[in-house]
Amino acid sequence: MPRARAGAPDARALGADEARALAGELAAALAARELQLERKQQEVAAMHDVQQRLMARNEELVRKAAAVSEEDMDAVRAECEARLGAAERKVRRPTPR
Repeated sequence: MPRARAGAPDARALGADEARALAGELAAALAARELQLERKQQEVAAMHDVQQRLMARNEELVRKAAAVSEEDMDAVRAECEARLGAAERKVRRPTPR
């Protein structure tokens, strides 16, 4: 035999009008919960969309940072090669006696 929830009236002890009123209250509570659940689902979907956009933006920024780093490395490499070449030419240049 099913047990009634604590604080909930026993449906067998209710009259027809009271049972209808209780059924109406329960239906209204269920509708409110379903509406609340639908809103939460929309909120979760919106948050998922925001998460996806942020992840895409992060990936874009990582690619930009990597591109800048490669460009910086190329610039540093070129400068080092130029300085090394200048130093080698200076060393090879005959000095006047």
